[in-house]
Amino acid sequence: SGFQHQKYFADLEESILSVFNQLPLEEQPKYIADMGCGDGTLLKRVWET
Repeated sequence: SGFQHQKYFADLEESILSVFNQLPLEEQPKYIADMGCGDGTLLKRVWET
């Protein structure tokens, strides 16, 4: 469940920000995919990051 993975999610947020806070925007990834996303908590948190 999403609640049990909060530490993992927080660590992942830092990695996501390091990728998506770069210029030029055209070189940033266009998608994020999460296979086996459970209840979608991780994808929601990534979107809100």
